[in-house]
Amino acid sequence: MPDLPKSVPRTAWYVYLYDGTEEYVTFADGLVEEIPPRTVAESGSWQFNFRHDPAGPRSYDPLEHTDRYDRVVEIGRWAGRYVLREPLEAEPRYREQVPPGNPSLLVGLQPAYETPAGGVWGLVDGYDETNALPETGLTVTLDVTMLATTDDYETRDEVVAELSF
Repeated sequence: MPDLPKSVPRTAWYVYLYDGTEEYVTFADGLVEEIPPRTVAESGSWQFNFRHDPAGPRSYDPLEHTDRYDRVVEIGRWAGRYVLREPLEAEPRYREQVPPGNPSLLVGLQPAYETPAGGVWGLVDGYDETNALPETGLTVTLDVTMLATTDDYETRDEVVAELSF
């Protein structure tokens, strides 16, 4: 994973995305539940908060909470459109079934600070939005099938090269 500013809140998570033309990173202000178990080829739910900053745009991400949230939610309409093949005694392989030029379902989820669990690369299976007060904060839950840890593969390109078929 690329080196990113560490001036983000200690609860923050980086979300690595690909919009169909370029890679980019945004961040969620916090993970609501505890970190899901990291088991390859198993799905876990990651519930992220995106909060409004009354002080204005942050130096480490100038996007408002609504824009950061929209970037993550954009993946939702394609959720689950992939094939996962689990060969014996090997890492799972995947193929996305998303039309070219649309967001990739492959995401990287990385805590902003060291945690014993670390980050993961996975495929988005589904999502859910629960937003009572969008002016102050937004929440999205991503269901993600884990392909590998960020210790195994540092970049999205490595994951694609090694695990897609």
